[in-house]
Amino acid sequence: SRKPKISSQQKILISKILKILKDNPINPPNEKTLISQIVGSKEIIDFLIQEGKIIKLIDGILLESKNYDIMKNKLIEFLKINGSISIAQVRELLGISRKYIIPLLNKMDEEKITQRKENVRILKTKLG
Repeated sequence: SRKPKISSQQKILISKILKILKDNPINPPNEKTLISQIVGSKEIIDFLIQEGKIIKLIDGILLESKNYDIMKNKLIEFLKINGSISIAQVRELLGISRKYIIPLLNKMDEEKITQRKENVRILKTKLG
C-alpha cells in the first residue's frame, strides 16, 4: 500500500497539531477544538490517527501516541504492584483530571489492558 503524498502545507499542519498535543500532555484539546482552531485540520487528524501518531479517546480527546503509551505504562506498573487503581489514584499518579481519566481508562478497557471492577480498574491480562 502506497503512502499518500503529503504537501508542504499539510506537513506544517501535522507539525502544528503534534506540537499542540505534545505541549499539552495532561490537558490535551479535543478534536472539535483543534478543528475550529486550525483550518484544514480534520483530514490531518484523521491521517495522524490512521498512522498511529495520535490516539483518539471518547469525547474526541486527542493524545499524542507517545504520551498515551507513557500514561498507559505508568498505570500498568502501578497495577502490577498494587492490583487495582481508583480514579483518585489515577489523578495522583498521572496529574490529569477526571475529564481525561475516564476516557483514558475506557480506552485501556477497550484494548483489553484493564477492566472495570466496581469503582476501580484491574489488569485484564497478565502483562510482561
